[in-house]
Amino acid sequence: MKMPAPAMIERSVCLYDRGPDGLYIHPSAFTQMGVLVAIPPFVRLVAEEKTEKVWNTVTELLQLSGRRIPHPDRWDQLDPLFHLAGCKNWRAFARSASFCTVDVVGGRYVLTPGVWDGKGYAGDQARAVELAMGESHAVCAEALLRLLASGFTKVQSQAGGDGIRRSSRK
Repeated sequence: MKMPAPAMIERSVCLYDRGPDGLYIHPSAFTQMGVLVAIPPFVRLVAEEKTEKVWNTVTELLQLSGRRIPHPDRWDQLDPLFHLAGCKNWRAFARSASFCTVDVVGGRYVLTPGVWDGKGYAGDQARAVELAMGESHAVCAEALLRLLASGFTKVQSQAGGDGIRRSSRK
């Protein structure tokens, strides 16, 4: 018996919650070779704006993500993101961030938190949340912010810093 093919991502947005530093968001697009990569614009919501503006920003950026782009010769698509945060490189940016994608798959929103593997994020499919596209913005924003918050564990800062550590690092 033939298994049905998994549903394909139609649109995608990535979110990086850096706690007090803010929430960084960008759309992604598939290259002509089928690789999902970051595309502009790169948006920062200050911490105080997260609850109010996150879902409107996500839905606006999802509209920009449904196109094919040329396959890159260089892999520097995320440079504007970490420069926006005032970080020197990807590791400095990502090490204090909680990550989640919002994808449109089969006419539904799929919110998938990421687990830091030391180099990047892998989707934690076991914790993914599906929502109807007609769901209220408030419900969608709450589910998204809950997933992002679950990636953080508050810790006592011993040598300064932001006092936040990823929960997957023990």
